[in-house]
Amino acid sequence: MSVIATFAMVLALTQSPGTAATPEATVRRSYDAFNTRDADAFVRHMSEEIRWMSITGESVKVETSGREPLRAYLARYFQRLPTVQSRIESLMAAGPYVTVHERVTWQSTTGERTQSALAVYQVTEGRIVAVWYYDVMK
Repeated sequence: MSVIATFAMVLALTQSPGTAATPEATVRRSYDAFNTRDADAFVRHMSEEIRWMSITGESVKVETSGREPLRAYLARYFQRLPTVQSRIESLMAAGPYVTVHERVTWQSTTGERTQSALAVYQVTEGRIVAVWYYDVMK
């Protein structure tokens, strides 16, 4: 096996979901998958028991619980917004928690739209186990 082939194999193994990647790397890879608009690729970075929660004011609502409900939700979301992209504006990691300020953009019938949001990800053993997604910021 060539040095390049060996390096490529090692890189692929260290970059796959579920390996002992840092929480920051796991979250960044989930954003890369989101930006392909492939729900299956995105949920590979999630645990089977993923909980996605929305926070509005003092209210916390569980949007989805479980990998399959999240995948189904995202498949519909990507159908409605086929141009959606999310860019990490800033990121802070502390232990298993990763806080992201993101900028989401998409094309609507009236032109490009954008919104900013804050999310906190909890990562365990290379998989995202919980997400707290805060109100949209203008």
